[in-house]
This record gives sequence, C-alpha cells and structure tokens, in this order.
Amino acid sequence: MFCRTAVIALVIAATATPCVASDETKGSGAPLKAAISRITTNAEPALASWAVLEPEKRPAALTTLYGTYAGLQVLDVVSTHRALGAGAREVNPLMRGNSMAAMIGVKAAAGGATIYFAERMWKKNKVGAIVVMTALNGASALIVARNQQHARR
Repeated sequence: MFCRTAVIALVIAATATPCVASDETKGSGAPLKAAISRITTNAEPALASWAVLEPEKRPAALTTLYGTYAGLQVLDVVSTHRALGAGAREVNPLMRGNSMAAMIGVKAAAGGATIYFAERMWKKNKVGAIVVMTALNGASALIVARNQQHARR
C-alpha cells in the first residue's frame, strides 16, 4: 500500500508541473520596451506608476509543490477514512467527529490558507516559500503513509 501511495504522489508531482509559454516572439522585445518607456516617461507620474514591463515569474517548483500539496491533502482524507474504517482512532481534535464532509471542509480550508500564505511568502522570500512547501509536502506524505499503515491493520 505504501508503494501505491508513493507512486500516486510521484504521478501528482510529475503532472502538476506547469506549462510555460513565451509571450515574446523572435527577438528581445527591445522595440516594445522602448516604446513603453517613451510613453511612460512622457505621461503623468500617476500613469507611469502602474506600468510593469516584466512581471515576476513564479518558479515552476513552487507551482508543482502547490499541486502536490493539494493531492496529498486528498490522499490524507482518503487514507484517514480507510484507517478509521479499519479501527484506528483520529488524533486530530478538529477531525474527531468522523464526518467526511467536515473532514473535507477543514482540509480544503487549511490547504487553501497554506497555499495563500506560501504565495504571500514567495513575494518576499522565494527560497523560504519553496522550503516551507517542501517541508509541508514531506510532513503530509508521512501522515498519508502512517494512515496507510493503520488501514492495513
């Protein structure tokens, strides 16, 4: 069962990689940048303040970690449900009601909040956001593996 969980986690990680397309055509885009620069320097300062020439690109690793984290949360719900069915008891006090809807709601809210705060962290500390999401993915994978062990008993 652990092998199956590991394979599913690897498939999620492999398929969550974003597709990246270039907005620029051949060349460096220098004529366009020069035109925008001329327009913004001649415009009022208030108009020039909103112009962004090159938006900051999110690393592909972070987007992959978000997808993997979401997949691991789904696996956690499924494996917890199977472990409870096999006679295990829930340790998390928020999940003790044994209600599948409550479990899904709490997991969705917590997962969404985690990704939201990691995204905010990325804007200030790119490496830190990747490290935090990697650690959370590792912890979630360990929880899923532990649930699978309890489900087999």
